[in-house]
Parts: sequence; structure tokens; C-alpha cells
Amino acid sequence: MAEFLLIQEHWLFNFEIHKLNAIDDNIRGCGKAVDDRNPIPPVQKPRGYGGVGILWRKDLDHLVTAISEGNERMQCVIISMENTSILLMSVYLPTKGQSDNYVEFAECISLLGAIIEKYTDHIIIIAGDFNEDLTTDKSSRRKECLLSFVDEFLLETKYTKSTFIHPNGRDNSVIDYIFMRKSVNCKMEKVYRLDTLGTNTSDHIPVVCTIQEKCMAICSKNKESSQFARVKWKSVDIDLYQALVKDRTCDLDPNLTTMLKVDQYISNIHEILTSSAMQCADSHNLRPKRRQKLRCWTPEIKQAIKLNKEAHYMYKMKEDSGTLTQQDVVKRKQSKSHLRSLCRKENAKAQMQQRLEILEAKSEDSALFHRLVRRQRNGPKSNLCELTVNGQKLQGTENIRDGWKDHFNKLAIPTDCEKCDKVYIEHTKHDTDIIKDICISDSTPIQPAETEEISHALGMLNTGKAPDLYGVTVEHLLYAGDPMVTILTMLLNAIFSLALVPNVLKYGAITPVFKKKGSVTDARNYRGITVLPVIGKLLEILIRNRIRKILEPIQNPMQRGFTRNASPLYCALIIEEFIRESLANKDPVYSAYLDARTAFDVVNHNSLLRKLFNAGIEGKLWSIIQDFHTNAVSVVKWEGAVSSPFNIHQGVRQGGILSADLYKLYVNQLLNRLSDSALGAHIGDTVCNAPTCADDLSSISKCSTQLQSLCDIAVDYSRMEKYELQPLKSVIVPVTGKGNKKSVTQLAWTLGDKPMPIVDQTSHIGIVRVDTNKPTAHVDNNILKAQRALYSMMSSGLHGENGLDPETSVHLLRTYVIPILTYGLEIYLPGREDIKSLDTFLKRTLKHILSLPTTTADPAPYILSGVLPIEGIIHLKALSLFGSISRLDDSAIEKRIAIRQLSVKSHKSPSWFITIESVLLKYDLPSPLSILNTPLGKNRWKALTDKQVTRFWTQELQRQAATYSTLRLLSIDGLCLGKIHPILRLGTHARTDINKISTKTKLMTGTYILQSTRAAFNHVPIDPMCLLCKSEEETLHHFLIKCPAMSDVRDPLIVLINECVYSLFACDFPRLEPELQLQVIIDHRSVFRTCSLNDTMELEHLCRTLCYSLHCKRYKVMMTLPSRKRLGL
Repeated sequence: MAEFLLIQEHWLFNFEIHKLNAIDDNIRGCGKAVDDRNPIPPVQKPRGYGGVGILWRKDLDHLVTAISEGNERMQCVIISMENTSILLMSVYLPTKGQSDNYVEFAECISLLGAIIEKYTDHIIIIAGDFNEDLTTDKSSRRKECLLSFVDEFLLETKYTKSTFIHPNGRDNSVIDYIFMRKSVNCKMEKVYRLDTLGTNTSDHIPVVCTIQEKCMAICSKNKESSQFARVKWKSVDIDLYQALVKDRTCDLDPNLTTMLKVDQYISNIHEILTSSAMQCADSHNLRPKRRQKLRCWTPEIKQAIKLNKEAHYMYKMKEDSGTLTQQDVVKRKQSKSHLRSLCRKENAKAQMQQRLEILEAKSEDSALFHRLVRRQRNGPKSNLCELTVNGQKLQGTENIRDGWKDHFNKLAIPTDCEKCDKVYIEHTKHDTDIIKDICISDSTPIQPAETEEISHALGMLNTGKAPDLYGVTVEHLLYAGDPMVTILTMLLNAIFSLALVPNVLKYGAITPVFKKKGSVTDARNYRGITVLPVIGKLLEILIRNRIRKILEPIQNPMQRGFTRNASPLYCALIIEEFIRESLANKDPVYSAYLDARTAFDVVNHNSLLRKLFNAGIEGKLWSIIQDFHTNAVSVVKWEGAVSSPFNIHQGVRQGGILSADLYKLYVNQLLNRLSDSALGAHIGDTVCNAPTCADDLSSISKCSTQLQSLCDIAVDYSRMEKYELQPLKSVIVPVTGKGNKKSVTQLAWTLGDKPMPIVDQTSHIGIVRVDTNKPTAHVDNNILKAQRALYSMMSSGLHGENGLDPETSVHLLRTYVIPILTYGLEIYLPGREDIKSLDTFLKRTLKHILSLPTTTADPAPYILSGVLPIEGIIHLKALSLFGSISRLDDSAIEKRIAIRQLSVKSHKSPSWFITIESVLLKYDLPSPLSILNTPLGKNRWKALTDKQVTRFWTQELQRQAATYSTLRLLSIDGLCLGKIHPILRLGTHARTDINKISTKTKLMTGTYILQSTRAAFNHVPIDPMCLLCKSEEETLHHFLIKCPAMSDVRDPLIVLINECVYSLFACDFPRLEPELQLQVIIDHRSVFRTCSLNDTMELEHLCRTLCYSLHCKRYKVMMTLPSRKRLGL
């Protein structure tokens, strides 16, 4: 017998899914039905279809945990082995059908990818019906999507013969697969078809896989605790903390005349801050957290564990003595079953409590709200069991930590390169030595810091971050009060006076962060983020304040990374405008996107320091920056412990305040060379051949030879500065229009002596660039990312039924999903087909989180949620981008291009700025040239565009809604986009109120299925009479107002509703016209227009309760009817 059985198309619905556990006494299982999102009542049960599930042997029950990941087409369980865990997924992907179902197929694939990313440390096994044959030569979008998924996540399989036989008996295909991610811990030994199963009546032939797990001690179970306990500042007595710090710092010697004294002074401050915080905090909050064996712990669970241990002990004792009885066996099973039942119940309660905390925090504490959401989004903490460093596989926590140290230590040491300009490198070293002597002899003081500057710098640092190596966080300094600001001012001015940096501020802790691409076990796919001492960060902010006024004027205008009042999207806009300009003239465009290997980590210190001096940073200011990079030391923090220290001989630390500014200066000369060459792209007389964002360099040109020259300049500079441009990751994307017949295959570019790949698409600053310059690939990529972001929010309750309330769900959608969905689209301004794809995804998502069927009228989700249609969102972002360009200096490249294009181009031009002109006209906004000449402030421009765009789409949605009869009861006169419909506002945090809203929204949008509706839209004759009272047709008015079978539920609530109506409108509810009665119950806004939301909140609560109570009553009564009568036959 197999240990696990993965099934697809079990044909059970949500109310029948429990039958998976009733197949056999020795089998346990779990599954999902097709109606999990919107459960079908038993009274409306159609013919069975779809569904997935997983079955396992009962004796393995203690190893298996069912998890609610993915949608209704995938069921996941975690198998907890001794040394690792296995994520087992049963999937049933959409069939091709008549329309190929690509969108739904791609959505399922993206969800599978998101699940794999969440459980990166698990062994991944995915099996099921993929409804796509990978063994044929035929190509399709579905096949390419599946193959791309397999390649991206390093999945492997073994193909079998045909697994699906068509009912015609002739056609067959291989559409059932078992995929496993490549791992050293598990091996797929054998995959074969189960041809000899005589009882199989399905069109599919079962596929069997044997997997062997290598039982080896890979991961250490006992993790080392952190060096410093995290302080919960909400439990700290701040007044006492300030008093302790003030009292203890009074004894410090303020005579900071030598670096040794400064070093000791900082160490004393660290000790005072950490000891005072620990003394003032609740000691319970400072204990190192132990790993809990159970997620929840109650007195009942404690007692159940005790009884379970006693039952197990008696079982073993009697088994050894030969006196074991059936009663002892049953008692042990019952005690274990009771314990597991309690644990499941408590886990469910804990999950509900976490969602309640999110609901409460949304209205009371915004920071807490987003912190709780992020906590829910994060998957289980990654427990890396294997790491590959320099081709060597390492296992075990200590070995992996040492491997990280070797990896980052190697990056920190300059390497010899045959092609590097060694003469230039020697000159920089010689010049730096001379500059050092000059600056040491320069006695010009650095501008001293004031207490106001220190206070402002403290406010710029982010709170809630990890402590540094000394256990100090920003909160330690913030909560210490004004005396600490005075001490810091004196201390930092002493450092300025000495022009040296204390060694205690040069120690950093590197944390490896996965780049979310490539293998999770390869050290090269991680970047090292350094946590530096907090006082050192303050010093960096002060230095940055003093060097920015020198560096910003000389920064090349094509550099748009980490630049004030500039967006990285400016780079993409320049590229897009040049491509549009060239294609309009029927010229080709060749773009080179260059990638530097570990750019920040290999910055040559001597060259950087010489560039600083040449830029005008001299004297003590130069000396202090130089000393910051001298004898800098780092350790690697991994699994709660740190590695041995190693010196940093090159690079600027990622995580440092100064790093971005220093790196921009480091590559500034390259951008100057490229722009001074006058090669490549021009728009009018404006050179725009190298739009750059930090280390993302691109070069564009109409001429292939000029592009090669630009690449040669970049290669020459990289050899001078001793960093490497990667020839495989640096690519060429040729864009040719319809009028250009020149074959790109005849062209070639090189990076040094190595050919550069010519590709049809690549990603630059998050925007997909393709050889057709169409936005479709970027739109598809955004939808994929948005699907994964949406999936990651499901654990927070963003899933409609049984989740968060609609208002909170829409807020999460606006905050975490829509920005991803629309990223970069203001550059492309996509056309009708791409807008349709985006709109379809957004509408489907809104309907899902509002618990509405997919057949709901399209304007309804926008009206209820207050979310702008996707076209309006994109236009708002484009207008915001244009507004920011209008506020730039007249010398800025983007503004010069804007003025030129708007002045010389006709309205038929494809120019981005001409398109913006039509957008401005659409929303009745000022002309673009007038905006450029007299720009509005940021807030004024935002308020104006928000008002005009919202007004336009409000009128458009009102016009569309008037054409749908199902929306006749949905009030649209007071529609206010940007705010959720008042009917969906919860008012309380009660779980039952959230369930009531879904019933109300179905009634409001005409999607609640009554007997008259079924009779009108069913091809089988259906009796429209009410099945409960059989007195008349079951219309909406009959259901809500008249049906006598539900009067016991309705009458008490109608009395209360009448009282509310009388107090608001001075009339009796029963005397209103039938249509007006329905309007009051469904959406009273059009009736009580002069009443505020607070005044009608009680009425809304009563109407919501009435709808839900009648729904429950109807369901209970119909469940007592015979099945044929439920259908009205």
C-alpha cells in the first residue's frame, strides 16, 4: 500500500469534503472542492466536477499537517521527517477547453511558484493532472508557461508513457506528472504507470513514484540564542530609563582629546544604554525565545498531554508484560485523538485572534497594522540546510556560517586581474597616499554639529530594526531624551575634531539576504546587508549632509538612482521616449543593458578616495571618510550567532548611509565619458545615451557601431576601476520597427573580447524590455507578481469568505497588490488589449475578496470597493510622473526633452509626452506646456489630478451601472471613488458581522439565487414558486418581506427596523412602497441622503442581520425537503 495517494477530480463539493476521511478506517485525508471560495448549498448541488485531495495511511497521521495554501485547484500537506520536511502538493490545473484557459492556467502556475518561494527550505514534491503534454513538439503558451516554471524552480521529473486516454479511444497524451525540486536529501528513484489496476475506470492511468530520503543529520535542532535579547519598548518605563541614563552618563569623562578616550567613551555609552533598558524592561520580555513544540498552549492541552503520556506508558508496560488488552489500545488512541483535536481548535482560535488584531490595529495603530500583516505574510522561517560556496557543498549550521564568512571575506579582498589597468591602479594608490598627507596637514575644521541636527538625524533613522553588535538600537538613543542628544553632539564633534573614526564604530554584522532568483543554496544568489553601529549611522548622516552640497552639482544628469527629487523611472522614460522617437522615424534602436558583478562590494577604496578629493572634499572631511574605510571589520550573523571577524579591504557596505552617494561618485566619471562622447541616443540636441539607476547602466543608440563604442568605453572604465562586467548577464535588445527590414542576425556586439547575448527581452529596473517595444510582456509579468503578492496575503485573511472584512481587504489590496500590478505602466501607457488583461485580473480579485460571484455586473466591484478602474490608476500615476518632471530644474534632461517634444511634435506622434497631452485633455486638466512653464506644487498637483480623474470615472461607472438591471437597488448617486461603499463598513469587529456582509452584497448586486431566478435561467423547467410557503413566486420582495414561513425570524427585526426608519424619516416602514422597502433594506443611501453614516449605522446593522437571518432560515428549511423538491422539480 502506498504511503500517500494524491487524487484529482474527486467530484466532492465543500459540504461533502469530509467524506475523504470516511473512505476507510485506516486512511486519513484532506482536500479542496471547486466551490471552496463560494460554497454551493446542498439544495443547489449540480453534477460533481473538479476537486483535489491527498490521502495517507493512518499510522502516518502524526507526521502529516494539512495546510491551507493555494486555491481550490491545489491541496498541500507538510510531512515532518526527522531531519527535514517535505511539502507535498496535489494539483489539478485548468483544462484547455475552447478558449485555452491560459489566464487561469498561468495564475495557478504563479500560485505554485509563490508556495515554493514561501517554503524554500522544504523538499518540494508536486504531482497531479497538469492538463498539458510536455512530451510533444507542439508549442503553446500553456506549455511555455509550465516549462518556464519547471526551469525557474529547478524541478525534475521522469516521463512515462501516455497517462490519459481520450474517450474516443484513439487520442492519448502525457498530462499527469510528478515533479520534485532537485535536492541532495531526496532522490526520485522510480516513476511508472500502474497499468495493472483492474478496478480503474478513469480516463487517467495512475502514476506511481518511489522517493528515497537520505536520513542524515543536516540541520542543527538547537539554535544558538542571540547575543543580546530584543527589548520590547512598549513594556519599558521610559521615565525611569531616561533617569537611569542621565544619572549614569554624568560620571563619564567628557575630556575626549584622544581616539582611545573616544573609543572607551562610546563603549561606556553602549553599556549604559543596554543595561538601563534591560533594567527598566519586563524581565519576561528579555528571555531568549525557545522554540515551542506546540504553537498553542493551554491548561486543557497540558492536561491532555499528561493523560496521553500516561496512556502511552501503560500501553508500553502492558505490551512488554504480555497483558495488553483492546481497552488499552483504544484508550491510547482516544487520548492522542483528544490531544490533536484540542491543538487544532486552539490553532484555529489563535488564527482568528490574529485576524482580529489586524482589524483592531487598522483603526487604532497604522504601524501595528502593517507589522501584523507582514508577520502573517512571511512564511515559515527559512532553515537553510545546505550551502554551496565556491563549488563546495556545506552542511550543518556552523559549517554554513563559516561558508558565509569565506564567501563575504573573498568579496572583501581585491583580486588580481590580468586585464585590469595595473598602472592606473598603482597611480591611484600613490595619489591617495599624497592626498592623505595633504589632508592630515590641513587644519580647516569640519562644520560642527548642532543639537537640532542630531535630533533631526535621529528622526531619519528607522525604528524597529535589528540591534547592532553591541545590542543598541535607534530606540535606545531616541528614548534617552535630550541629555543623550547633548552627549551625542559633544561626541560626534570630538570625532570631527580628531578626523578619525573610533574602531568601535567600524564593526558591522553582515546578514545574507536572498535575491529571490536562482538556487536558494547558492551563496552567489545572496547579497550581504550590513548592520552598522547606530552611533556610526548618525556620524554617516552628518557626513552626508556635508558632502551632498558638493557632490550633487557634479552628479551626471543621467544618474537617477538614490537622487533627491528624482525617480528611477526617469531612466525608463528616457529609453521609452527614444525608442518611440526612433520607431516613428523608422529607425532601429539597439539597447545594451550592462550588469556589473557585485558592484557595491568591489569598489576600489583608493580610486574612490581620489575621486572624493578631486570632487572638492578635502581636509578633515576627506580624512574621516578615509578612516571609515580603513581597518573596517565585519562578521557574518547566521542562526543567532556570529562568525569570526574579517577585514574589509574593498567595497562600500550595503546598509551604510553613505554607500549610495559614494558609489554614485565612483561611477560618475563613466557617465561623464559616455555623455561627452556624444555617441548614441539624442532627442533633439539632448544627449541621453546612458540612462542609469545606481549600478544599472544602459546604453542606447540607433547605430550598432556607436553602441559598440559605448560598450567599449564601459569596459575600459571597468578595467581601470577593477570591477567586472558580466558578458552573459549584459545583453543587447534590438528594437526594430515594421519599416526596418535590416536583419539583426547579421549584427554582433562584444564586451571586451566576449560576445554579448542578443535577446528578445530583458528586465531593467523592474521593467520588461522586449524587441517589439510592446508592453504585453511587462503587463503579464506584473500580473504574475501581483498574483504572488495576493497569494502571500491570504494568510492574513485576504480571501473573501471566512477572511477579513471587505474594508480591510480592500485596504490591503490597495497597499500591497495594486502598486505591484501597475508598476512601470505609466511609462508604457498600455493599449486596449493590455488594459483589458489588467482589468480582468483586478475585477476578478475584487469580486473574490468581496465574496461576489464571477457573474456579477462589472461596475459593481468598483462601486462597492471604491477602487478606480485600472486605466484610471495608470493615468493617475502617469500624471504624477509628469508633474514631478515639471518641477525639475530647467537643465534636467527629462524636462528639456518634454519641452522639445511638446513644441515640435504633432498630435499624431507616438511620443509619451503627446500621449500625456491627450490624457490631460481627457480629464479636463491644463495643457502640458502651461504646466511645465508654471508647475504646481506636489500636493496641489496631486489634489487636482485626483479630483479630475475620480470625477471622470465616477460618471463613467454611474453610466455603466444604469444599464444593468441587477444593480437597480445599488445606490450610485452618491458614489465616491477612493472610499469603500458605506454598506461594507463593518462598524464592529464581530466575526458574525463579516459573514453577514457577503449575503448582503449578493442581494445588492442581484446575484443571490432565488427560485424565480433559477426558473428564468435554467434550461430545465423549474417551478418559480417559493418552496417554503408555496404561496407565490419567490422574488426578492417575497423573500425579504412577505414569505410567511420565515415570519418568526423576520417580524422581530422588522419592528426594530421600523423604529429606526421612523426616527430618520418620520414614516412607518410597512407603509412604504414595496420597491422602497427593498431599497431601505438593501441600500438605504438613496433614501436617507441627508443622514450621516453614523446616523444610519444602526439601521444598516439591522438590515444586514435581517438578510443574513433570512438566508440561514431558508437554508435550514430547504435542507429538510427531499432532493427533487429542493430543485423545484
